[in-house]
Amino acid sequence: MDRPLPRARRPLHLPRLPLIGREEDLVGLEALLRRPTTRMITITGLGGIGKTRLALEFAGRLATSGPTSVVELASVSDVAFVVPSVAEALGVATVDGTDAIAAIDAAIGGRGAVLVLDNLEHLPGVGHVVLELLAAVADLRVVATSRLPLAVTGEHVWHVQPLGLPDEATGRRAASLPGATGASRDHDTGRTGRTDRTDRTDRTDGADRADGAVELFRSVAEAVDARFVLDETNRADVVAVCRRLGGHPLAIELAAARIRSLGPAALRRELERRSSLPVLTNRSTDAPDRHRDLGTAFAWSHERLDDDARLLMRRLAVFEDWATLDAIDDVCRDPGATSDDSDDLLDAIAPLVDHHLVDTEHDELDTRYRLAPPLRDVAKALLADDPIDHRRTHAAHEDHFVRLSCAAAADIDEPGGHRHLPLLVAAHDDLLVILERAIDRGDAAVAADVVVALSWSWTHHGLFGVHRDLLEQTSSLPGLDQVDPAVRLALHGWRLVVGAKLGDRHRGPVVTMAEAEADGTDDRLRVARVSMLLQAVKAAVIATDLVAATSAADEALAVAAGVDDRWTARAEAIAGMVANVRADTDTARRLGLASLDRARRTGDDKTVIRAGLLLRPLVSAGLVDESVHAVPSLDDMFRIARRLGDPETLDWVWPTIAVAALERGDRTGAVRHCADALATRRPGGASVEFLCAAVLGVAAVVDDPATTALVHGMLADRWRMVGNLLLPAHRAVYDLAVERARDRLGDSFDEVSRAAAARPWSASVDMLLEYAEVVSGRRPHPSDPAAATGAATPDSVLATLTPRETEILRHLARGHTNKEISQLVSSSPKTVMHHTTAIYRKLGVRGRTEAAAIAHRSGLLETDRLV
Repeated sequence: MDRPLPRARRPLHLPRLPLIGREEDLVGLEALLRRPTTRMITITGLGGIGKTRLALEFAGRLATSGPTSVVELASVSDVAFVVPSVAEALGVATVDGTDAIAAIDAAIGGRGAVLVLDNLEHLPGVGHVVLELLAAVADLRVVATSRLPLAVTGEHVWHVQPLGLPDEATGRRAASLPGATGASRDHDTGRTGRTDRTDRTDRTDGADRADGAVELFRSVAEAVDARFVLDETNRADVVAVCRRLGGHPLAIELAAARIRSLGPAALRRELERRSSLPVLTNRSTDAPDRHRDLGTAFAWSHERLDDDARLLMRRLAVFEDWATLDAIDDVCRDPGATSDDSDDLLDAIAPLVDHHLVDTEHDELDTRYRLAPPLRDVAKALLADDPIDHRRTHAAHEDHFVRLSCAAAADIDEPGGHRHLPLLVAAHDDLLVILERAIDRGDAAVAADVVVALSWSWTHHGLFGVHRDLLEQTSSLPGLDQVDPAVRLALHGWRLVVGAKLGDRHRGPVVTMAEAEADGTDDRLRVARVSMLLQAVKAAVIATDLVAATSAADEALAVAAGVDDRWTARAEAIAGMVANVRADTDTARRLGLASLDRARRTGDDKTVIRAGLLLRPLVSAGLVDESVHAVPSLDDMFRIARRLGDPETLDWVWPTIAVAALERGDRTGAVRHCADALATRRPGGASVEFLCAAVLGVAAVVDDPATTALVHGMLADRWRMVGNLLLPAHRAVYDLAVERARDRLGDSFDEVSRAAAARPWSASVDMLLEYAEVVSGRRPHPSDPAAATGAATPDSVLATLTPRETEILRHLARGHTNKEISQLVSSSPKTVMHHTTAIYRKLGVRGRTEAAAIAHRSGLLETDRLV
């Protein structure tokens, strides 16, 4: 009978929490180890990322199916002591003259044993010692942990990523960091294979989906303060903290350990307003020295960098997010360096990537780099220690992004200019910091250039309600009258649109001031003036001021006539749309046909679509002969928009196609278009409002008043921020749906709407996408248990709820938070959380909104009122 495998010494610092957010790593490691060719895996990652904790959990799982031992080598100071330490930890007796490797082989060889060697990064040449063990001990497999790969033949590398992060607005898990896959590398061949990881989410509370980062915070916070409960009142703060720390486990543990003295809101403020270093320190007496604080956790890697890599690391701290190699070269290059020195940059950044101090993301066009989020404060402190380099690097950073923003803003309204938008979106955080600094020091020129560029990004993301004050602060800076007049015009144009979206009524003085600044004959200023006037038209239409819209459109036509045909065609299309809204179909027809002809002659496909959208209703009404004027069909316009790749143009076409299908009675086709558009939407795009109205109209057709009430609540809050952008015909569909649903639901209509208004906007659009796919038949309704089980109905599933669960579901459907429900039913918020989780499981739904829809659809609240 085989002797049992000697038990290895376990680390003294035992984990006090369950492993969180690493199930995919464990599954991937297990699959990798099962490969016949795998005898050695090295788990690598940034200091504090959780390599040891993952290895211990992996070892525990392996121990259930075969002999497994763990050897902790952090205290071993010389590579010569590795094998003796392994033998000692295994309890293998050696005598003088007996080789330790031979003794280990005699004890465990040929038994398919797994040896976990923890903390090898500080031992140069240890990889060759591991190879000796593998060569001498039959069937032995080794799992090692190290901040760096051991770089030996046959090594498979598993890179541990930060924990999953939720989107700050929705609470949903964000896309994994680029490269968030397990990677194995055969150093003899250079081949890299990847094990894909599926997106895994857990539940913690209500409709929110938890993830690894938030769940780790919750677990640590509950361990240090039994009174702590993660709920709707503090989740946003916890999510912000986890995002601020980049999902780094050690940083999150250190932050959560402060929960008794700070609380989530105060902790978030402390991390956002100053360096995180004083906050993120470990007061636990048994914590390893390397985990005492973030600076110590990263010190080992920093000490092993050469001078060039250290200099680059601290300079990278000026970037707020991802940066291309060109941007890094432009900002971080030493004064006097030339482009021929690019190889030096690559040599400096490579060890930062190898040590996991810098993250990378790749696409088909470029590679971007980002200092690991928890390391940024460390690097900032190092940069601040050199005041001269600190000033030089920040000045270079500002110069680079101001030049980028000016170039993008100048061309973004030209044909093909939409390709600049991703650049501005990617640079948003850096530009925002530069703008705030420029406002603080009263630099009107820099502030105006940057805020105009940022306005395009804010439109893309629907963020004007958040950043509108920066527009106003820039507009009131001393010295603005010395700024380039074209930039001032663009600034005033954005102020008009934003003011109208947010309900301002004082547009006149701003327009007058902007017009006065545009006097002159300079073609560049004329173009800027036309652009500003077209913004004024848009602002007036949003504010339903057709007199102001007509006036601005007429002036735009007059000014554009002195510029070129392309701007004239654009002005004609927009002026024609204003005429159409005024029911002046003769003027709309004349301007639309003129715009279509000019746009075709100048090759401006975007304006061809704009004119086509103006003319299509006139074709349907028999006012335009389609065969004579060759007005593009909706399908033609859609193909052109897809070919252009311009998200704004698609925003114009999608809702028109969807509503046209709805008006034809093609309910399935309309909703299919809605689903396609919502699935490819751009954040903040105006089309989302149109599409929601189209979906709402379908909801009325299919007799679903609960969903109509939900959508109404979502849109009411959204329109408060960005204005009601529906055309009259679309508004009629919307109003009819709301009226029918209100008649059906009575008072509960407003209750459902209020609950929906409390949802984050992007989460609401996700729900609409789900609903549209259900109605169009692409998937069964997740809110309908019959779809999941093939038998159960909403009523029968509700019957499975306990009386307390039924009571909580009623409160939940009325829009109460878990904390409010706990007061209403005299239970703790945690108990309510457990009840809601059970309710979602029994109903077969994914969260609060779907459960509320079932409650209303089944008349649960009406039954409650009768009782």
